Amino acid sequence: MVAIGIDIVDLLQARKESNWQRSGFLEKLFNTEERELIQQANDPERMVWLLWTMKESAYKIYSREFQWHAFAPGQLSCSLLSISSDCATGQVSCRNENYHTQTILSRDLIHTIAFSDTGTHDNRGIDHDGAACDDSSADKNTGLAKDIQTAAGMAKKVRVLILKNQDESKSYRKTKPATVSHHGRYLALAYL
Repeated sequence: MVAIGIDIVDLLQARKESNWQRSGFLEKLFNTEERELIQQANDPERMVWLLWTMKESAYKIYSREFQWHAFAPGQLSCSLLSISSDCATGQVSCRNENYHTQTILSRDLIHTIAFSDTGTHDNRGIDHDGAACDDSSADKNTGLAKDIQTAAGMAKKVRVLILKNQDESKSYRKTKPATVSHHGRYLALAYL
């Protein structure tokens, strides 16, 4: 069975709330290899939030599967498989469990979805609102859809909606999303 977790960062909100350059911030959240990725990145700020969303989306799966509720970002280790200006794929390891991730990078937000099923990292079955992962039209920020290849080779449809400036009094809980993330101006919902 495929388990999913998502995380979203509103980059404008992150700039207001988090000083990632303050002393000790990176050391608290990232291991040596991850800090090297940040230091070597063309845009270190985006790399910080890319790695953070990868960790958070994988943590959401792990915490549901193993009832583990601890702030321990150092126990989640990220590796990037590929990265472009608008998309990244990677892997997160947590206590002998591995999760595959795919991230949409846009001017305003970073959104990651993590998968527990080992077959889900096949990117050929993933569609972002009708655009290829490396297509700059992934900047649309609404109605993202992803097809996930399961280990059995069958496509499992995962619908991911990213809503901007929505009235939060509207109850999305009735729609029973599999996982939810909210930050700043954005609400992300994923449905299996």
